[in-house]
Amino acid sequence: MRVHCFIFLMAVLFHFLFIPLYGENIKHESIYDLESSLERLNQGIQLSLENLANVNTVGYKKHVFEYDSVVSQNSSSIVFSRIDFSQGTMLHTGHKLHFAIAGEGFFLLKSKSESYLSRSGIFHLNNNGELISTEGFKVSAKISKEYEFYGDWFIVDNYGRIYGPDLEGDAEVIGRIHLYDVKNTSSLKHRKNGGFSVLKGSELKINENDQDRGKIFQGFLELSNVKAELEMHTLKNLTKFYKTIESAILMVDPDWKVPENHVPTTSVRF
Repeated sequence: MRVHCFIFLMAVLFHFLFIPLYGENIKHESIYDLESSLERLNQGIQLSLENLANVNTVGYKKHVFEYDSVVSQNSSSIVFSRIDFSQGTMLHTGHKLHFAIAGEGFFLLKSKSESYLSRSGIFHLNNNGELISTEGFKVSAKISKEYEFYGDWFIVDNYGRIYGPDLEGDAEVIGRIHLYDVKNTSSLKHRKNGGFSVLKGSELKINENDQDRGKIFQGFLELSNVKAELEMHTLKNLTKFYKTIESAILMVDPDWKVPENHVPTTSVRF
């Protein structure tokens, strides 16, 4: 509340004191700074809406926002966003082709023209007995040629090792689902279905040393780490800040128009 009042006070001072004293230059500078703040807040609103749209997306990781008081030392609001890779809730499904990751790591999914990382372990079998994603991308895994998943059973342990029956019906290791570590997670960008595009600088590395950084759980899925109630609170704050700056700009320049590419704040309901 104090921040909102401060912005209005600054707008009043610009309109009735600074502009008459210093002319149009300071008016244009102040509007430019406020517009920059508005653009950042609009981006924050869009990302918050994206979070809410993915509350039920398996393996989705939310955007989080770090913003100071709306008016900083250079008179512009600052909103930073990053992807929060904190653990989502583990849901037991009992399905042998469902896999969840606890801790660090990603599945790598590949097609002929594209690859991406994912925390969603909803997999299927294609006609060749290969693990694939819902989109038909192959799951990065190493399987002994003489084995397929067509058997009556197979088990995947916490380190991704795949066990199948030998000739006597006993379990033996027949392959491994690869779990990838990413050195620079800030290089990852969201793609559809809650996955992450593999961009330059991602520095992927297969975790094959049975380290405890990440474990695979068969028969489980990791749910989105978005908490709807908390996200609604974040969206409400971002929208309030946006409307406050919008009002401040209109006080300085009554003819100013909201950019067409901005999310209409009137469409955001609480």
